[in-house]
Amino acid sequence: MILKCIMTQCNYPILVLPQTRNGYEDYVSSSEGFTIDSETFGYKLTENNFYKVYGILFYKEQIRFLIMDDDNMPGFFPSTIFMIENSLMYFDYECRKYQINNSELIIIGYSDLVNNYDEICDLMFLRESAIENFLYNKDIIDKWH
Repeated sequence: MILKCIMTQCNYPILVLPQTRNGYEDYVSSSEGFTIDSETFGYKLTENNFYKVYGILFYKEQIRFLIMDDDNMPGFFPSTIFMIENSLMYFDYECRKYQINNSELIIIGYSDLVNNYDEICDLMFLRESAIENFLYNKDIIDKWH
């Protein structure tokens, strides 16, 4: 799937997911945006540029695309800032549903992402191991597709 960026700012709510680490429940928030004011987030993207999708996340009536920003960092970006240029999904992508409190999270993407909820949270938090795993899978996807 290929997206065209149509804006670099929006007031889409920040993505926050619960994560249990070392027996304690904590929350991780997405780190792909930066605050412009109390209601607006900005993103390191360029209007009219094209971005390849490596995953799609559905949670609490939000749709987010896993792409690399202009700093080559992965993130789950709000769907409202894009227009879909090419809607084809890769045949080897997987889908999984997670029950989170009273909501469902649905993730579509490469196997390592889809089959490990902690990998989703770690990627949102930009943990080094999750970024390395993302780049490894990105390289495979880019070579084959």
